[in-house]
Amino acid sequence: MTYNDLCAEVAALGFEDTVEKKDNLLFSARRALGMIFTERPIYKSVAFYQNPLSPCKVFKDFAHDGGAPIRISFTAKAYSFKTAGIGSYLISDESGERRFDFTCEDTDHRGFLYGEGYIEFSGGYFYSVYGIAFFDKISGPLAALIPTLSEKQEYNARDVAKDFMSPCSLPLGNGGVPIKGAEACGGKIIIPTEYEGRVVLSYKAAPQRLTGEAGEEIILPDGTEHLFALLVAAYVWLDEDAEKAQYYMSLYRDALSAVRFYDRSVINNAYHETLGWA
Repeated sequence: MTYNDLCAEVAALGFEDTVEKKDNLLFSARRALGMIFTERPIYKSVAFYQNPLSPCKVFKDFAHDGGAPIRISFTAKAYSFKTAGIGSYLISDESGERRFDFTCEDTDHRGFLYGEGYIEFSGGYFYSVYGIAFFDKISGPLAALIPTLSEKQEYNARDVAKDFMSPCSLPLGNGGVPIKGAEACGGKIIIPTEYEGRVVLSYKAAPQRLTGEAGEEIILPDGTEHLFALLVAAYVWLDEDAEKAQYYMSLYRDALSAVRFYDRSVINNAYHETLGWA
């Protein structure tokens, strides 16, 4: 279904040629898409590899007292460290200069470096810098895959899967076995540093943010294609015609119940013990 198809269907449900309030239609479509994804989730999985990398250089933790800048030289491909407090740092290497500010407690910093250069810490406040590590090898193009000096590596799930909404399983490792000590919490994937190999996470996908362009393809959960226009129509007329809105919401609920009852979204050959016998 394209956004243009949706506009035509909603207009037809209202016995009109077009829906005059375009903004209202777009907002209603976004709201309806969010509800459908909540009630009929799209499940996906994402895989990436964790290859434990040893830093080529590690620096001692230090505190910046708000005075003169502190500079650390490097020849590396990546860096990681943590800060606690308010300040900033400048990276200067063969690609140029880049400045970053930090304002929160226990903030992770990691990124790529290009050849020889330095990191300069500055600011007018007291703050701490710890876990400073440089790496001469990288395991992929995502900064989230750069390790830190800790017992566990923390990845932002949305860096690994752009449409990530929430986890629905523990991270699985080699052979499809849950990784011991691993967690999936909110938007974070946490893996023990010593683990090496494939990491697979099953998750619920977030709906796309509709732009309202006529030819935009709307991604819907299987079996809900015929429901979307009904729900959008219910929201479109919620303010102007409560009776019509309630009618279309009722049609949506009835149709959704039928989908839930008749549509089997998961089929497998796993054995399930139901009688309690060993």
